[in-house]
Amino acid sequence: MPETVTAHGPGGKGMAQRWVDERQPSDSGTPDPVDVHPVDAVPKGRAVVLRGEGARGEEVVVAHDTDQRLRRIALFDHVINNADRKGGHVLVDQSGRTWAIDHGLSFHSEPKVRTVLWGWAGQPLDGGEVEGLSALARQLSDEADLTADLGLLLSSHEIAALADRLEALLADGRFPVPGPGYPLPWPLF
Repeated sequence: MPETVTAHGPGGKGMAQRWVDERQPSDSGTPDPVDVHPVDAVPKGRAVVLRGEGARGEEVVVAHDTDQRLRRIALFDHVINNADRKGGHVLVDQSGRTWAIDHGLSFHSEPKVRTVLWGWAGQPLDGGEVEGLSALARQLSDEADLTADLGLLLSSHEIAALADRLEALLADGRFPVPGPGYPLPWPLF
């Protein structure tokens, strides 16, 4: 994630993320990590998350890459309860590094995950993911420093909900599946 820092601007105090000079798909000949494709031309290695109709009435799909970089972002979104993972919030810079940006609608105490990265729904977590989630859960319960630091940014209800999400992910051992309600952000990009 690009660094986020406190900033002062014309509207007063706020936050800003470091600018990511994005690679253009035409530069590399590859689609964006999350993209729209004709229904019969989805590139290999992509998970379809939504079918729809394009601007000219053609059938299209929204699909994303299924590599480790996006899988990690998808799991992160579940941990932080990200309610706004749009396709345009996953960028690839000029060097090919993937960045997840814009986490302004995260950490709510009520379940609100809305993401375009549902390609792993129901799949088992791998050993590294379980290890990372377990370490974070231990830090939340054992280390007052992390909870105190989070307390400067989040309410006690939001911190408790974070701990509950970690516990649920570890207990189920799988990526969550979309629940009731609308599991996608709007607009999608």
